[in-house]
Amino acid sequence: LASEIMGLPSIEHFDMIRLDCEDLKRGLAQACRSLADELLSRVSSDHRNENETICKEFNHIKERALTVPGTSEELIDI
Repeated sequence: LASEIMGLPSIEHFDMIRLDCEDLKRGLAQACRSLADELLSRVSSDHRNENETICKEFNHIKERALTVPGTSEELIDI
């Protein structure tokens, strides 16, 4: 999106005025980059947290599987 914005014309000519859009384009492109970085950071953080939760669940399952049951009820629980 930022490159698309930067590809727009920098100067627009109208009947009465000439409008310089270069600062606007740079600002919009920077805002796009900032939002993309923020989104990527958020997705990465959420993904990391989900992976940690999955790893904890597997470790819990592993610990239960490695435990020798003392009674038949504990064996059924496993």
